[in-house]
Amino acid sequence: MSIVLLVDSINGYFKLNNSSFTFPISQIYKTGILLLILLRLHRKAFFLFIIACTFSILFLPTILQFVQGYSVSIYSDSLKIVKYLTPIICFVYFRELFLQNRIWTIKKLFFFIRISYIIIVVNVLMKFVGLGFSLYRSGIGSKGYIYAGNEISTVFLILYAVLAFELIAKGKKIRFWVFFAFTINVAFVLGSKSAILGVLLVALLLRVRPLAILASSKKLGNFMVVSAVVIPLGIFWFLNRVVSSELFQNRILYYYNKVDLLTLILSSRNLYFQTAFDIYKNNYNTLEKLIGIGQSRYEEITGHTIEMDFLDIFFAYGVTGIFLFLGTILLACYLFYKRKDNVNYPFARLSYLFFILLVIISSLAGHVFSSGIAGIFIGFVFAMTYLRRVV
Repeated sequence: MSIVLLVDSINGYFKLNNSSFTFPISQIYKTGILLLILLRLHRKAFFLFIIACTFSILFLPTILQFVQGYSVSIYSDSLKIVKYLTPIICFVYFRELFLQNRIWTIKKLFFFIRISYIIIVVNVLMKFVGLGFSLYRSGIGSKGYIYAGNEISTVFLILYAVLAFELIAKGKKIRFWVFFAFTINVAFVLGSKSAILGVLLVALLLRVRPLAILASSKKLGNFMVVSAVVIPLGIFWFLNRVVSSELFQNRILYYYNKVDLLTLILSSRNLYFQTAFDIYKNNYNTLEKLIGIGQSRYEEITGHTIEMDFLDIFFAYGVTGIFLFLGTILLACYLFYKRKDNVNYPFARLSYLFFILLVIISSLAGHVFSSGIAGIFIGFVFAMTYLRRVV
């Protein structure tokens, strides 16, 4: 699993160079990993039964559309559902590994995270030698040869959060800030708004605990003194970095002159929503509103997904799909909230904070819970709520 991003990079290399080699290396590799994970979970019969039932429910609208003679893609619809299930499957898998509490296993798991972070950073920095994909079609940003789209921002944030929290848990404050400074600059090269703001927010959430500061007059005084110096400098640096960045100069200014502020902030997702909602209201029958029409049919009639996970699930899988999704979200929220202050599980707070962050990102930017690449890492960071030790 440690080379899953490297395999995706190899896949991207062939696509970028218009190679006649069209073998889907990355997809087959990730499918193989998922099958091996399911094999490891073969004793959890009830869990596998739930996964099978969920897949069948979400695949039902595709079957009904096919029977009615509409153009659907059995393969792509199946793949999309598997992507939605990947975070759950990987969560259960990593949870089992963390519950074993073996030092050797935990070290290997953190090795997996470090190698993945290095692979992403190397890919992003390839821009400086003129190699790799841009993040956007307009040429802005950089993701190297990683073929995955916007979900690279989610993976990047997860990797940063896990490694940053590990530094805090080990009491390495200086290294934490050096690591933050390096990562935020890489985020600017990546060129993703969610990555830049996400790194800033993660650092803030990990280092600032308002209740602890307010409970101590000494901490409050120190915080105010440091803030008086650091915050103005930080704002000056950030604004200077933003204004001079390619993301601001090309993408934000370009769209600001063409659309309103809300459309700029949401990257036209509000317009995509209006189109999808009109089609839903006028074209969906009662059964389709209940169970949806499947992913490929939804993309065909709307022309563009909204790129907000909650809304895309609703329009593709109907009331049933959003009920299953929200039910899973609420269950996860309860699980993480219950453990977040448990001193026996030092990473439980990280799982809870990152759960909230991912729900927000998925609501605004999408490509979070529907990504095959990100799903593996989402399962990992959520399962860390069961990690008992720092190695």
